[in-house]
This record gives sequence, structure tokens and C-alpha cells, in this order.
Amino acid sequence: MCSVRLHFDPAKNERNIRDRRLSFESAADFDFDGVVYVDDREDCGETRYVAIGLLDGYAKARSSR
Repeated sequence: MCSVRLHFDPAKNERNIRDRRLSFESAADFDFDGVVYVDDREDCGETRYVAIGLLDGYAKARSSR
């Protein structure tokens, strides 16, 4: 099992809930034991990841963007 520390901007969380009906807090329930890979599509000055797994029984993709 994988553990995740969550840090996010509350205003961005509210916008994400409004736009996508998905809170950043839901990442705590995300199944990170699925597929996780480095997102190297652009150089952001830090390592970013994409995770594909289950959340509430549905397949979801999460990005550290």
C-alpha cells in the first residue's frame, strides 16, 4: 500500500470541486497501487507523476500538476 501526504491550495480545491466534482481531499482514498508513471511531457523543474487507479469503484487518472 502507498501513502500520500496531501498539500493543496483550498481555493484551487474549491475550483476543482466546482469544475470537476472532485476534491483534492479524495486523493486520500485513491488506489495508488494501480499504474503510476513519471509525467515527463514538459520540464516543470520537479518530478511530477500520473496515477491511474480506482476511486469509489471508478477508473480515474490523477496528476501531480
